[in-house]
Amino acid sequence: MNKAVFKAVEDRAGGRCEACGFLRRDLTLDHWEGGNGRRRQHESVETCWMLCTRCNRDRTENDPSAEFWNRIRSAHCDRYGYPYVPHLVKAPVNMAAVAEKVKPRILGDSFGELVKRKA
Repeated sequence: MNKAVFKAVEDRAGGRCEACGFLRRDLTLDHWEGGNGRRRQHESVETCWMLCTRCNRDRTENDPSAEFWNRIRSAHCDRYGYPYVPHLVKAPVNMAAVAEKVKPRILGDSFGELVKRKA
């Protein structure tokens, strides 16, 4: 994490969550552009904001929706004159179907043995 970016975002927030607006002590730096590779490359005052623990969790889980967080972030960017890049809003993923496709690739032949042992 870039300490200069952290300090600038912390100063801009002034002790308030930049999503819900409440004064909080549990603020954390949130990267709007996530991912291991992109995060550091794009880390800047414009792409980060301070969120309280609850807003950070809700944003990570897209609760109540990705559209909701896109609107909150868009308003934040408008307020400060930053460029806005929305997150993609995707259809819900059937995780059970994904797990069935991924398990054999991850576990290979040992998956069948694991299932037999648990049965």
